[in-house]
Amino acid sequence: MPLTSYNTRITAPVTPTNGFIPGDIVSITFSGFSATEIDVTQLVSTGKKYAMGRKDCGTCTIVTNVDPATAAKPRVPGTAEPIYEYTMYLGSVTATPGTSGIKMIFDAFLQSTTFDIATDDVVKATYTLQITGDLKTGSLVYSAT
Repeated sequence: MPLTSYNTRITAPVTPTNGFIPGDIVSITFSGFSATEIDVTQLVSTGKKYAMGRKDCGTCTIVTNVDPATAAKPRVPGTAEPIYEYTMYLGSVTATPGTSGIKMIFDAFLQSTTFDIATDDVVKATYTLQITGDLKTGSLVYSAT
């Protein structure tokens, strides 16, 4: 059975609640995973040679429907935005939330927030998290927990 978005969710520390992403999540996008290249070509090399440099784990963009019925208000970045650990579980129709599926763990801070307010549509908030450091051990692998 292919992996689907059903049961996909992202969690952040409950205390402090500042790491929490408020609203009903509509989509989650990871982008910008890349590694720098270091030119290690020597004068005697017959072709260009490269070594892999440091990885940049990019950003995580989360789009939510703003729900005024909840106590959680939309977040905007602060002047000294703290770094929180986020855990994302990629769901599946056959996955039981929190018990199976693919798990990604990363540290990130809130880089930007945008609001989309349009006629005949719900108000959406888009949160961009800047991932800092590497993905944690065990990330991007199938997990039984």
